[in-house]
Order: sequence, then C-alpha cells, then structure tokens
Amino acid sequence: MYEAILRRLEHEVVQNYGASVLRNPPTDEEIKWLIEHSKEKLGIEPHSDYIRFLRVTDGYDWNGLRFYSVRRRAESGKDTEKPEGSFIEGFVEANLDFREAFQNHDLVIYGDSSTDRYIHDRRRNIFLTVDVLSLDEFEQHDSFDDMVLAALKNNM
Repeated sequence: MYEAILRRLEHEVVQNYGASVLRNPPTDEEIKWLIEHSKEKLGIEPHSDYIRFLRVTDGYDWNGLRFYSVRRRAESGKDTEKPEGSFIEGFVEANLDFREAFQNHDLVIYGDSSTDRYIHDRRRNIFLTVDVLSLDEFEQHDSFDDMVLAALKNNM
C-alpha cells in the first residue's frame, strides 16, 4: 500500500530536486543485527511489518516526516538536500531516548514529525499517531502499514 506512494514520491523528488527519499534496504546481516540489538537494549523485537518496511527503504526522512533506520546514519551528501551533519535516527537509539524521556516501555516508536509520533502500543496491540509532546492520541491504525500510509498521505 505505502510502497506505491513511496515510489511516486521518489520519482517526484528525483525529478524536482535531484535527491532521493528512498535508501538502499539493509542487508540480511543488518536486519539480524537490528533484531539482536533491539532484544539486547530494549527487550523487544521490532514489529515484523517494520522489518518489511526496511526491506523497501532503510528509513525515511522527507518534508519533516521520519521513519527510523536500522541504525543512526549520516544524511548529508550529494544525493540528499540535507545539510552537513544531518542524520536519520536509528530505531534502537530513538526508542532508548523515548524511554528515557517518557518512562514508558509499552510504547515502541517507529517514526516522528514535528507534531506527531508514530508508535505501537504493545499493551493494547494497536498502532497510533500521537502528539509529539503530550502523547495524546490523534489516530488509531489497524496495522503498521496503515500507520505509514496515513503518515505519508498527511505529509504530502
């Protein structure tokens, strides 16, 4: 579902800006590392739909919307519009920071924007768009894919 929007955005961004919104997918070894690192540092495995998302693009960062990468990565360079020193956050690092700030281990964060966070509430087993500061719920989603699709549509 979201794959078609990502590909259309990629085409438009390449044509208009000469940059790319899609990143090379991680290798099987990087995915294995993410799963093991998540278990070790967070005590959880990333949701299987997020792993499938990573197989399309290793994170997403365009127009203020971010979905996290396997690990924190530099983002500046000739193929991006990002200034020197820019980076895309890694899944484990983002969740460690989130846990420290909010003291909530039931919520797993997969992405954010300037106003929203995109999370999985493991206790209730639902995906949510919540306020970036208060964590007030804006929208419930049936799946990770639906959450990504809604975020991309709202960001266009």
